[in-house]
Amino acid sequence: MTAGFISEFLVLLGSAQLESFIIIFIGALGVFTNGVYCIWLFNRLCMGPNLLINSSKMGYNDLERREIFILSIFCIIICLLGIFPNCILLSFESIIFQLLWQRLI
Repeated sequence: MTAGFISEFLVLLGSAQLESFIIIFIGALGVFTNGVYCIWLFNRLCMGPNLLINSSKMGYNDLERREIFILSIFCIIICLLGIFPNCILLSFESIIFQLLWQRLI
């Protein structure tokens, strides 16, 4: 969710340079609805559709060490990319400029 928010924020920041209120409003609405959808999707995927109905009957198993290790690696990568997105963005910068330059010519 962190990496998705950073990409949406960068698109919203880029659209703010257009100085169009309608485009900025639609972009902000998209960021908001995507946040709501991500929370809803996470709830459905991790907790199931009938969490409130069968909450007393559900039995959860703890994660194994292998699963904790894999999830911790993903969490660390997502947090680092959310805090420092330039480590990825700067590697794409020259490729994007080349593609844009080819389109202009």
